[in-house]
Amino acid sequence: MALIPPVDAKHPKSRIKRVHNVLYDGTKPGNLEFSIAELELHSGKIVKGIRYDRSWWSVNPEKGYPLVQGGLPSWFILPDNFQFIIPKDSQISI
Repeated sequence: MALIPPVDAKHPKSRIKRVHNVLYDGTKPGNLEFSIAELELHSGKIVKGIRYDRSWWSVNPEKGYPLVQGGLPSWFILPDNFQFIIPKDSQISI
């Protein structure tokens, strides 16, 4: 089964209004299996979130991690002051 695209991970709905901008899509062939996105909160604030697109320790690995109750794909919202450290030789650009 195909991995769930980052734009379809919309939880926790109590905080996230929508996926504003996908910075790195780990569901594309050849990419690492995690995604990073800018998320718009209900307050209008834009934050960054990260999630694994595949979860090898789950019954349904294509749903990724984290999941909310009911097995729905979710985001881990990063702290405001979080800085990405990406090696120069990496294929990831944010």
